[in-house]
Amino acid sequence: MRKTFTAALGGVALATALLAGCSGGGTEESSGDALSAPRDAGGAGAGDARSQAGEAAKRAPGAGSGSGKGAPAQPVHLASQKIIYESDLGIRSGDVPGVTARARQAVRTAGGYVARESSSESGSAQLTLKVPVAEYENVIGRLGGLGKRLSLNRRSQDVTQEVADVESRVRSAKASLDRLRALMAEATSVGEVMSVEQEISERESELESLQARQKSLEQQTTYGTIRLSVYTPPDAPAKPEEKTFITALGEGWQALLAAGTAVLVLAGWMLPFLAFIALFAVPAFVLWRRRRVTPPSTPPAPAEAAD
Repeated sequence: MRKTFTAALGGVALATALLAGCSGGGTEESSGDALSAPRDAGGAGAGDARSQAGEAAKRAPGAGSGSGKGAPAQPVHLASQKIIYESDLGIRSGDVPGVTARARQAVRTAGGYVARESSSESGSAQLTLKVPVAEYENVIGRLGGLGKRLSLNRRSQDVTQEVADVESRVRSAKASLDRLRALMAEATSVGEVMSVEQEISERESELESLQARQKSLEQQTTYGTIRLSVYTPPDAPAKPEEKTFITALGEGWQALLAAGTAVLVLAGWMLPFLAFIALFAVPAFVLWRRRRVTPPSTPPAPAEAAD
């Protein structure tokens, strides 16, 4: 029973690796980990398990497609092509808020939405718009007519093969999980349960990653991306004003007022210094004046000697 369970587990792991089309190194490593516990438990039965697993992988439907030697790949029809469309459109308008409002309305009318919107201090605005692929060309034409077109850069990427590969790997991962859960019910020892649980955990993680990639590709191929930049027109140079007698008189009056203001400012700036100087200069000047006005005192004349 243990030998049969080990062979079944190895067959599921290897067949899943081939169906998923994954790289040989990573898949073989995870399969080897899943088989390590039964090999330790069953001893010589591990070699038989690997050989039976290989036979099960060969008998699995579609297993040859992962090896590169199976049936040739089906041709991709143009109607089923998956293409990612991206554009960068720059326009100029004197009414940036009005242009952005009309752009939002045009996108919503076409069944799209605004993914991001920002504005700058200069008045320009940037919008990231998501538009259904069927209305992509029409919306670009309508947006280009909202102002003066400055630039238009367009890019496209064909991801048809990647979408088909991811879808195939998702189906294979789901089938692998179903088989592993069925084997879990047949496990009879702790080693077998741990091996199956480890394999299920790895497959679930791989499936979640594949489904996230599948959802991202579906979003990118269903909606085209338009990055719209709206700029304001440059400022016009000011015209020089003609000189007349009235304008010259006004300029002279303004110059006089400016000169008077400068004199008053200078006087106000110097007033504290003048007051400080006067505090010492005035007493010194008064003392000097008094000494100059008062005559010097003369000694009395000596009395004449009696005859």
